[in-house]
Amino acid sequence: MSATTTAQEVLDLALAHMDEAGNASDYSDRVLRILNALGGELFPLSDAYAVSAPGTRPVFTALAALSDRIGIDDTVCRTVMPYGLAAALLINDNPAAAAFCQQRYEELKAGLSTAPAEFEAIGNVYGSRGYDAYARW
Repeated sequence: MSATTTAQEVLDLALAHMDEAGNASDYSDRVLRILNALGGELFPLSDAYAVSAPGTRPVFTALAALSDRIGIDDTVCRTVMPYGLAAALLINDNPAAAAFCQQRYEELKAGLSTAPAEFEAIGNVYGSRGYDAYARW
């Protein structure tokens, strides 16, 4: 697991998706609040999400500055989170672009929710012979 991406890096990627490179000051008052909301939503899909004690839920650590590292793995931060941020920032100015970014965010998030899990073989609990030369239906 690697969690080195900063809030500023996610903002820069979102601005690139928005075709607004360099205009971060227009959104500076909203960015951290949106990233904190997205972080809480995406944290369970991250490699950093681990239950330490039964019955407890890990909590996403809120960001206080754009220089803060996001406690979510870099894949989520660099691929999914920028689209969610772009959608939230564009909602009033360009609803069509916001809808595109939101759709892409949902697609990428759904793809992460189907991440590979450990394989566990299923045993034959009924004791049948299976499908061999002597089996008949």
